[in-house]
Amino acid sequence: VRKAHAVQPVTALQNEYSLWWRAPETNGILDACEELGIGFVPYSPLGRGLLTADFEVLPEGDFRKVMPRFSAENLDTNRGLVARFAAIAASKGCTPGQLALASAPAAHQFAGRARQQPGEHGPSVRALVEEHACGDLTGG
Repeated sequence: VRKAHAVQPVTALQNEYSLWWRAPETNGILDACEELGIGFVPYSPLGRGLLTADFEVLPEGDFRKVMPRFSAENLDTNRGLVARFAAIAASKGCTPGQLALASAPAAHQFAGRARQQPGEHGPSVRALVEEHACGDLTGG
């Protein structure tokens, strides 16, 4: 990021970032963005759909099947974790997706710099409704 920014100023960087995937905190991406004034746009704030607790079986050909969090040996454990997360969401009167968006780390660290992008491929109507409702959880 620093090399690219030295050649051509970077305005924003998009990277996977959610309660499930926190690598930008440890790999220097967030530090570089903060230092250089680069907006950070979290990709997949719903953990590639896992934090919605809204699927049973991944469809044939779904690219997520090659990701460790969705592998057969990990998925049952992860579903248990997501079920606990869903129970917390229910106790707060919201969906797991709403709680994930309201709790997304970048929502707090980079508020006002770059808008969070709900959903896997851009906002769906359902994602926009959930994103709007999550403001009630954060006071925003």
